[in-house]
Amino acid sequence: MDGNKLEIKGIFGNLEIKRKNKIIISKIGKTQTVELAEFLSPLLKMGDTVLLYGGLGAGKTFFARHLILHRHLREGVQVDEIPSPTFTLVQTYDSVFPKICHVDLYRINNQDDLSELDFIDNLKSNISLIEWPEIIRSNIPLRHIS
Repeated sequence: MDGNKLEIKGIFGNLEIKRKNKIIISKIGKTQTVELAEFLSPLLKMGDTVLLYGGLGAGKTFFARHLILHRHLREGVQVDEIPSPTFTLVQTYDSVFPKICHVDLYRINNQDDLSELDFIDNLKSNISLIEWPEIIRSNIPLRHIS
């Protein structure tokens, strides 16, 4: 058996698929989170959105950082820092194609506040990683993984 099959089995040891676009992974550590980010990174295409659910400290930002890092490494692009978008709300990485938008909606109170962020209009032209997506229920694109 080749290494990729073993690695994928390790990542998905605690996997539950609810629907074709909803995956629940529980009880995984940092190593498996990094493996999952590395596995998913090359599969994402323009217009793909990854909705990251989970409580505080669940690993949403950790996962997103590693996915962004792996995408940069895969394209041979240097990235010095991958900050959390907690305060900026949106971090955009346009040094890779398609560009990646990492969004943290934790501090958004209602959908009206989203108009200032301008990321919803650009969902089809980039890869979007959205933490705390509950606030955009009516704006969730059809093409997403949660």
